[in-house]
Amino acid sequence: MPTCETIANIIVTERYDPAVMQNIHDVQKAVLQEAYARGVLIASGSDCGAWMVPQGKGTDDEIAVLMAMGIDPERGNAAIRERFVRQ
Repeated sequence: MPTCETIANIIVTERYDPAVMQNIHDVQKAVLQEAYARGVLIASGSDCGAWMVPQGKGTDDEIAVLMAMGIDPERGNAAIRERFVRQ
């Protein structure tokens, strides 16, 4: 589960140097896209509690950021649901 939403929020709010944050986001995107292309399961988290990530909205925002990267987290999410189902 990557933490994409927090970085995306920091870029748009300019809390830190936007160029530095954009570089972090670009590297994160490249690594995630490479992993996804190699079949690594990537799931979405909520990033809840991170800066500018409101509870309840974080998961939707994280999915949107991943989808914008060309990464569909549904396979990873399904694997987590299956693995941690209560018996």
